[in-house]
Amino acid sequence: MSRTPFVIGCALVVAGLGVAAYAQQPAQPPYATTRVEGTDNVYIFRGGNHQSMFVVTSAGVIATDPIGYGRPQMAQTYVDEIRKVTNQPIKYLVYSHHHFDHIAGGKPFKDAGATILAHKRVKERLVAIQDPNTVLPDETMDKTKTLKLGNTTLELTYVGLNHSDSSIVMRLPKDKILFAVDFIPVGSYPGRAMIDSYPIEWEDSLKRVMAMNWDTLIPGHTAQPGGRLGTKDDVQKFLNRLQETSATVKAEAQAGGCWDRVEKEGFDSVWTAEAYGSDAITPLAYLAALTKRIRLGTGIMQLAARPPATAAMAVGTVDALAGGGRVIAGLGVSGPQIVEGWYGQPWGRPYWRIRDYVAIMRKVFERKEPVAHEGREISLPYTGPGALGVGKPLISILHMNPRLPIWLGTGTEGNVKLTAEIADGWLPLGFVPRLMPMLRPWLDEGFRRAGGGKGFASFEIQPRVEVAITDDVRGALARMKPRVALYVGGMGHRDKNFHKDMMVRRGFDDAAQRIQELFLAKRKDEAVAAVPDEFCDEMALVGSVDRIRDRYRAWADCGITGLTITAEQPEAMELMAKLAR
Repeated sequence: MSRTPFVIGCALVVAGLGVAAYAQQPAQPPYATTRVEGTDNVYIFRGGNHQSMFVVTSAGVIATDPIGYGRPQMAQTYVDEIRKVTNQPIKYLVYSHHHFDHIAGGKPFKDAGATILAHKRVKERLVAIQDPNTVLPDETMDKTKTLKLGNTTLELTYVGLNHSDSSIVMRLPKDKILFAVDFIPVGSYPGRAMIDSYPIEWEDSLKRVMAMNWDTLIPGHTAQPGGRLGTKDDVQKFLNRLQETSATVKAEAQAGGCWDRVEKEGFDSVWTAEAYGSDAITPLAYLAALTKRIRLGTGIMQLAARPPATAAMAVGTVDALAGGGRVIAGLGVSGPQIVEGWYGQPWGRPYWRIRDYVAIMRKVFERKEPVAHEGREISLPYTGPGALGVGKPLISILHMNPRLPIWLGTGTEGNVKLTAEIADGWLPLGFVPRLMPMLRPWLDEGFRRAGGGKGFASFEIQPRVEVAITDDVRGALARMKPRVALYVGGMGHRDKNFHKDMMVRRGFDDAAQRIQELFLAKRKDEAVAAVPDEFCDEMALVGSVDRIRDRYRAWADCGITGLTITAEQPEAMELMAKLAR
């Protein structure tokens, strides 16, 4: 396949379903308490754009979601507002689901004597995360639970997977009122932030809600326009739109329509990733059936997830299904927490493990002889502890592409040199154009070790960049910061975190230390706030079309051969395709 001097890799992303647009609304006060019309004892407490329901009974108060995420004073305000309505004690605080923006800040309720109740999966998650701002439930439920307090009955029902795997709805049978958070919007439509979702099952949960006996819906966010409450008509309209969207996506996917435009625009490659969830190979097999020419890359397969022969079999099989010459085997080591904690493999010596792994894969692809390898980390046949001693070198029965390209995702000096020596391409960790003068000597040394005239002309370099067309540059950068804080602060051990090391290398040492300290202390909001705008801005292309075009030149001219772009906007993808021509 011929290559232009500069091509773009198309990142595989899941775009949101869209957001509704509304005319600008008048500014609201920071909080408000209102009684639901037609009731004597049902109230809504609104804090910002979040809202909760509380019910006053003759024997106490049942409250829902403390909505104190990032604003602990709001939960205390919520309690104070209840006190203005009644002197009855707060008996229960019920969590709607596990997302922090609704359930953080429950301490004032706990101090007031409330019993905290939630779905069982909420507690499972909170125990694992140990967020200091979110109080653990005292009691949990599975399918259903009924609270009877004074003259009031509140029915709690788990309706299945939707926006989360722990959402419950709360129904007041007497008033025919339902409280449901996030997965049933009123006057709006879930947007791109709804990444923790189960689209197919979501439809089923809405059908279960429709089958319940209720008339009025209190949503977890203020409805648009005018803050109105919901009806069954809102649920049905939302369900219809979900079904229409699902049917359209399925039809386009089955016809290959989702990828026709990408291939026509000239995109070079599409990439899948894996961590401790979905694997990187299976989606490529699916994409192979929907596409005709675009290259299919794993960015990255983790070495600890499978032996080298298995990795070679997997990519070789997908390449055969795709017609040959289309698959790129992108490899990387991940970190010791995942290697040992998830895959149950020894961390060992990553440098030598990479070298052995690639050597074995090359031998599998080439089929010159039965595969045998005596390495410092990996050997074939296996002769270590537990071996019977009867292992036999074998040769693949599948005739694979003998030159199937192997790219490495690396970042340390030693491993970058190794990448240039033994790989066909590089997926650099934390790359920005101004680093190339420092990185080029490392690559040159690797080429020198490889010999045979290897150099930049025969080597691909493809970093990742996030692209967004927007008038709000700071807002776009702010949306990048939670991911940066997670990776720099928590994606690795305190003493072994490649993402933190990369941030230090880029000159943000103090910020890297501060982010890690805050994140490990469970002060995640502060860790996010500590991420510098400049750090995000130089590894992204965000802003107006003119700003993106101007800043793109630094990437195009720095010596890389491609860009893996992550974008949620079709117009951003189109812009990058035009810029690369």
